[in-house]
Amino acid sequence: MFWDMFLAYRVCWLMGRYGAGKTSLAVIMAAKLLAEKRVSKVISNIPLSFSTPIDTEIITPILAEKKVMIDTGILLDEAWIYLEDRQSVMEYAGFVRKFNHFLLLPSVFPIHPRLSFFYVQRIFNGYTLGLPFWVYKWSISNRGVKENGTFAIQYPTAVFGHYPSDFVPGDDGNISVAVKATAIASGFKGTRKNQGKKKEKELDEEYQNDDNSLSTDVAAMEDVAYQLEDAKDDIAKMVTAIKKARR
Repeated sequence: MFWDMFLAYRVCWLMGRYGAGKTSLAVIMAAKLLAEKRVSKVISNIPLSFSTPIDTEIITPILAEKKVMIDTGILLDEAWIYLEDRQSVMEYAGFVRKFNHFLLLPSVFPIHPRLSFFYVQRIFNGYTLGLPFWVYKWSISNRGVKENGTFAIQYPTAVFGHYPSDFVPGDDGNISVAVKATAIASGFKGTRKNQGKKKEKELDEEYQNDDNSLSTDVAAMEDVAYQLEDAKDDIAKMVTAIKKARR
């Protein structure tokens, strides 16, 4: 039932203390997504034996039409670093269904509430009794839906060879940039608020250009006025000189 819930909601916060099998479960889930062909690739901010690295050249605006983030499993380790506010939620989860994304978010600290409604954590380590399994408890509470349950994974330590457990993610592995590039390639022009700000900026620049043009015109007119004044003085002097000559 846990797996069915994950496939339905597409976002899972893997919580728990340090060394509690959060990232290990995320890696197992990512591999399962690939094995079942739910996604065509897995992208992560930590090295995985089966992940696809993001080519930074592909995600430039010029080549954004390649839509590199379609049908993708996303494993964002230490997700608390990146999912702090509403804006960051939109950056990673704005098009989860439309782009066929599945978000796996291991994090020792809480992440934004919009992405933490479905969570799982390890509650028992069978290895303490010499038994090769871990037991996890999951729970979901979202818009009136409340479900929970438990499941076990046998020989979970086999996953250790597929990722470095001591790796510290220094960034998000260009995931947010790739998602944004794919969104732009799909026709996304930003939120209404951001579009309004962009339009306001364009109008400000237009008004500024008009002001600069007007200032230039005014300055030119002032120069012409000064020239007319100088000509007027010259004409007056010439008239005076002519009158004196006639006398």
